Amino acid sequence: PSPYASPGFAGALATGDHKAIGRMYLLFGLAGGVLSLVLNLLVALERTDITGDFDVLTFGSANQVFQTWSLHRTSLLFFCVLPLLLGLATYIVPLQVGAPSIAFPRAAAAAFWTWLVGMGIHVATVFVDGGLGYPLNPVQAAQGPDPDAIELSLLSIGVVTIAVLLASICIMATVIAQRPQGMTLYEVPLFSWSMLVAGGIWLLALPVWLANLAISWVDFRGDDALRYGRVDQTWDYLSWLWSQPMVFAFAIPVLGIVGEIIPVAAGKRQRMYSVQQGAIGAFALLTFGAWAQPAFNPNVGEQVLFVAMSLLLVLPLLAFAGGLADTLFKAKVRFSAQFALALLAFLTLLAAAGAAAVLVLGPAIGVVREVDSDWLADLIEPLEDLAGSVIATGVMQHALLAAVIGAIAG
Repeated sequence: PSPYASPGFAGALATGDHKAIGRMYLLFGLAGGVLSLVLNLLVALERTDITGDFDVLTFGSANQVFQTWSLHRTSLLFFCVLPLLLGLATYIVPLQVGAPSIAFPRAAAAAFWTWLVGMGIHVATVFVDGGLGYPLNPVQAAQGPDPDAIELSLLSIGVVTIAVLLASICIMATVIAQRPQGMTLYEVPLFSWSMLVAGGIWLLALPVWLANLAISWVDFRGDDALRYGRVDQTWDYLSWLWSQPMVFAFAIPVLGIVGEIIPVAAGKRQRMYSVQQGAIGAFALLTFGAWAQPAFNPNVGEQVLFVAMSLLLVLPLLAFAGGLADTLFKAKVRFSAQFALALLAFLTLLAAAGAAAVLVLGPAIGVVREVDSDWLADLIEPLEDLAGSVIATGVMQHALLAAVIGAIAG
């Protein structure tokens, strides 16, 4: 047994055992997934009454509709996807790299409890008219947001983000510093490698999101919020975390999970291991999206770098798929639930990347506008219209759904 493990409920509260911490992450992550699913269902039922002729579920105000919708997104990412991935990594990574425990076990435990308390406070504040913004002028609603609750919502989700960063640092330190002598990073199992790469991207991007939160909180506390702290604009400064390409950063570990499950099912070693590692690294680089914030740069969706990153996002996934195909070639595959879920997770992620590429096809071929051809104009305009369509929501949902399915498979 681990020297950090203790029996009983008190032991669970004080444990530094990476397996116990990982199990608790997974348990509450699944609970967060149920919450997110229920919230999404409530919003879907409300939208069925858009004409007023089919009354299934009616919210009390526009504020309640928006807060339910936004809580669905925050809970899906921070209360489901991230704890599932962090829990799986906290449990598995030390075992994969041969470490006696996770690096900084007390910090890992502190990260979990900080995340849990912060997420609980955030969910509670949303249900008392808080949240991360408001879609319209509060005067237009029958029940507007509560200023104190909004302030606590901003602080609590900031605390949750800090906890995620701390947990990521513990996992990354385990891979980097606690590998046995002789094991290079090129020999680290794919899941541990994917968590190292994903953690690096999170450490670069999430502090930027924290800065957005801090600016909004400081402005909101002022006597007269000028811009960032106005409740009808707060979500605009935070929503880039759920948009392409940044949302794909939270699905990076899916590739590591799939890369572990497929060779076991095939009963063969992964021959193209370096290709798989390179594909994960390249995919991760293309998911960094802290610079792509439409609130500060409304035309970012038409810029060359954004378009190129969105189009290239599919290529590492195709290279990774080639490695999987090479492993499965002439193999006697043992079908199992985890094998089916792993394939489903990868295909879902591939579909999300394909949809992300479709969203930027309009700007990508917009250069041909200089060519005087009517058929080109007829082709470009419908593609450009996709930028503001529900496909953008589909990209987010499929990327995070791939992460959930992949974590369950793992």
